[in-house]
Amino acid sequence: MLHPHVTHHPGPHENRFIFLPGASKANPFCLEFIHHGLREKVIPGFSLAASGPLRRYFESVRENRFLKARYWHRNYEWKTKGNKKGLPGWNFVEYGTAFPAANVWLTEFERGPGVKGRRTPIAAKFLKHANTVTGIHGFEFDVAPAGRRFFEEVLGRRIGRSTRLECGTRLYLNPAARTRFRNAILEAADLKEFERWAHPDGWTRFFGRKAAVVRNPSRFWDILVIGRESGR
Repeated sequence: MLHPHVTHHPGPHENRFIFLPGASKANPFCLEFIHHGLREKVIPGFSLAASGPLRRYFESVRENRFLKARYWHRNYEWKTKGNKKGLPGWNFVEYGTAFPAANVWLTEFERGPGVKGRRTPIAAKFLKHANTVTGIHGFEFDVAPAGRRFFEEVLGRRIGRSTRLECGTRLYLNPAARTRFRNAILEAADLKEFERWAHPDGWTRFFGRKAAVVRNPSRFWDILVIGRESGR
């Protein structure tokens, strides 16, 4: 179910979301769909988060000459209060070295005064989907050597064919001559029920598992949906 909330960012950008359960109920994952109001070249985005304060992560990479990291803040009320300091908002880490196939950055959501959970709690009905999709399994990229190095520098570790992020999401990196963002991989409790609701564009295999294919009309990443593994 598409969440009714629309987030606006300068550009202009209008952002809509499909929220999916994460490892923590307080921190769901999402697929974000952006309408860009200007006629200019756009590329897909891939937003990560740090397991601790984002400023601490930034300090660990700020001297990395390959990444050229930059930390900045935007108020939630930027439309009316501009860059006024001390207001809660988004914190970002971006990189001066571009990843060839997507805009990759880290996001942190600050809590407002007296707020115990995330700034805008996500109602349970927006985390449960009739097509039985239960969450994000991972993301798949084709990577040339420069693309692989980028992710290794961002994550601070060597990466083989795949790696598991701290949130449980997996990152798949296929050796290739050209770097590109291939698939967002979702899990469904019942693939037959998913097929009934979603009418996928086709079927394929993903690491030996049957996967439904949902093509992206923007020609960026597609969606693969696999059956949820038992015990998860």
